[in-house]
Amino acid sequence: MSRVSISPRESRLLYEQAYDLFRAQREPDVNGLLLTCTGAMDAILYEIDDFSLLDRWIAYTIELLHQHPELLSGALEARVASSLSASLILRQSQHPDLQRWVERAYSASIMQSDPNLRLHVETRVALGIMWAGHFPKAWSVIQGMQALVAQQEVSPFQLGMLKLTEASYYMLTAQTDACLNAVKEGLEIERGTGAHVMTHQLLAYGAGGALITGDTENAQKMLDQSTSLPAPRGRFDTCLHQLFATWLALLRHDSMKAYQHQRLAVTAAVEVGSPHFEALCRMGAAHVLYEAGEIRNALSHYQQVYDIARHIHNHLLEFTGLMTYAYVGLESGRRPRSGLRALKLALEIGKPRNFVNFLLWRPDMLARLCSHALEAGIERDFVSAIIRTHGLVLDASQLALGDWLWPIRVNTFGAFRPLRTGEPITFAGKAQKRPLDFLKVVIAHGGREVSEERITEALWPRINGDSAHRSFTSTLHRLRKLLGEDRALVLSEGKVTLDGRLVWVDTWACEQAAARIEQELRRPREHVDRDRLERLCDQLITLYGGAFLGNEPDEPWSLPLRERARHRFSRAIGEGCRCLLQADLAERAVDLLERALEADNVAEGLYRSLMRCYAQLGRTAEAAETYTRCRRALQTALSAEPSAETRAIYDRILQPS
Repeated sequence: MSRVSISPRESRLLYEQAYDLFRAQREPDVNGLLLTCTGAMDAILYEIDDFSLLDRWIAYTIELLHQHPELLSGALEARVASSLSASLILRQSQHPDLQRWVERAYSASIMQSDPNLRLHVETRVALGIMWAGHFPKAWSVIQGMQALVAQQEVSPFQLGMLKLTEASYYMLTAQTDACLNAVKEGLEIERGTGAHVMTHQLLAYGAGGALITGDTENAQKMLDQSTSLPAPRGRFDTCLHQLFATWLALLRHDSMKAYQHQRLAVTAAVEVGSPHFEALCRMGAAHVLYEAGEIRNALSHYQQVYDIARHIHNHLLEFTGLMTYAYVGLESGRRPRSGLRALKLALEIGKPRNFVNFLLWRPDMLARLCSHALEAGIERDFVSAIIRTHGLVLDASQLALGDWLWPIRVNTFGAFRPLRTGEPITFAGKAQKRPLDFLKVVIAHGGREVSEERITEALWPRINGDSAHRSFTSTLHRLRKLLGEDRALVLSEGKVTLDGRLVWVDTWACEQAAARIEQELRRPREHVDRDRLERLCDQLITLYGGAFLGNEPDEPWSLPLRERARHRFSRAIGEGCRCLLQADLAERAVDLLERALEADNVAEGLYRSLMRCYAQLGRTAEAAETYTRCRRALQTALSAEPSAETRAIYDRILQPS
């Protein structure tokens, strides 16, 4: 017992000898056997080098208690239940009695008067339940220990265990400052005693606490400090160190270091024999392998994670695994359906428990997952909370999700309507007309790297040189002021770009929605996801509210985008609905086409598609009425007649062969 905190391996070997001596008695002392089993488990837990050694002592303890249930009472119950539950958490996480032993340890502990015994037991209880994701309950246990320490004197070792427990809790709940402070206090305690049993773990949790809020600088300091220590690391310490080093390398996009660290992390986790941490390390490995393009190997690691974790009842581990798998499944395109199911399950688990953080997350990864969730309509409120918590950003020029929390949104189809934080940008008088025209011109030319010459030519065609430049500069300044965000428009080398991280534009969103429809239609017909295709068409129709700047006077600079957007909208919806029609989903195609024609009532191709749908449904009268609507719309808007192709479809419907 005297050696367990300073030389746990020696302690374990002595306990093994004691156990053999007790067993050799003619009438073995069952109390002695039970205390020896407990001591041996404690020594292995402090040695943190090979948790497979726990299997023997777990079996001995459970057998003893089955034969002699009367042994457990008072302080002995607290100590035995604590050692057994901690051993089960690290080694046999799937054990059906795990939760019962955790609860029993805590119930027995709070009845004891010895503060050192209570901290010995309750630090383990708190660690066990926090790593399962029960954060409010874990915090309640920690607060109880903090109150106890404030009232009674405890040993430096148990006080150090409390600091380790606090650091772990603050890490998992993304409280970086509190985590680093707990680490600092824990290290000071260890330096004062000269025993460095927990130093590596404290530094590892400090690194994790920094990483979970993206503080790579402090994380690197903690990991470097751990590496420089003369004291050797046990394999569990190595596992933690390499896991967080992998995470740091991922955040820094250092693929070589990430690859090296993930291999060492998985090896250490397998060797130390903790299923929970092997699953975490394999998640990290899968992440690294996906980034390296080794998708098959990444998915192989997830299969092993599933095999390990499917019998473990642990909400936080399940949430973390599902989120990381969803990212690989969705982003690789290999398993989009299972990836989306995983994301849905993860968010259903995370929402009631407020899991807005998890180990191994990255801003770009989490932003993509949130974008997939919003696009699929999964847990919108919870996803929005995750976005706000982490300040996640997307570049709207690359992915202009309508449901993302963009600071500035600009609608141009149908009516021009700029919004800031969801509210229309209001202005009085004519003073702001020119800045808004400036914005329209930038959008009309794609919103990215629009030259000053193009803008001045569109807005001030009759002035040149310095006068035009002064008008350009002052109008840009007024526009930024009107939008309330100087960074919304970036001027670089004489070219203006809308910052997609701050500004959403419906022209970008429409282009991307049309591109996704076209991508889906490039698949072999039997592999087209028709539900997704219908959702994409619905999304495009919702975005396209009419012609580009349709309520504005025609300007030469606005017409090219107007015609290009109209043509792409008509083609994407028409092709999408044709695919649905071929799959005998004419009713669904009719609904989409009717809505699309509300947005663009002179899109002749859409009328043809709608006529075909009605004909397939046997609704000849409605097909004929569609032709009449087409003819009337074209005459009114364009003084034109339907094309020969449209007329031929009409004739075939009325006079089938």
